[in-house]
Amino acid sequence: MIVVDTRLEGAQLWLRLSGEYGHGDENLYSGRAVQKVLEEALLRHAGNVSEAVIDYSQVNNIGGDGPIWSVSPAYRQRIPVRCVALGSTYESLAELFRATNMDRLIQLEMGGDK
Repeated sequence: MIVVDTRLEGAQLWLRLSGEYGHGDENLYSGRAVQKVLEEALLRHAGNVSEAVIDYSQVNNIGGDGPIWSVSPAYRQRIPVRCVALGSTYESLAELFRATNMDRLIQLEMGGDK
C-alpha cells in the first residue's frame, strides 16, 4: 500500500509517496489514496498552489494507470502536475505517460529523495 505525505513549499504542493503502488486492486487503492490526499490538500491550500509535485522516489513498484487519474483534482483546477522518480519507477512512469499521451500534461523528471 502507498503512504502519502504532503507539504506546501512556497506555491508547490508536494506529495511524497512511499511504499508499493502495485497492480490490480493495489493500484486502485493506491490511486484513490493519492487522489483523496491531493484533493484535500488542494482544498486546504486553496488559491496558494501553482504546481502539484508528486514524488515517486520512495515507491518500490508502479503498475496500472493510477498515476494518471489520481492527479485529476489538480487538472480540474488547471494546476500543472510534475512527477519525480528514480530508476525502474521512473522508467515505468515514462512508459505509461508516453503510451497514454499523458506526457503532454504531466512533466516527469529524474530525481527525488532517494
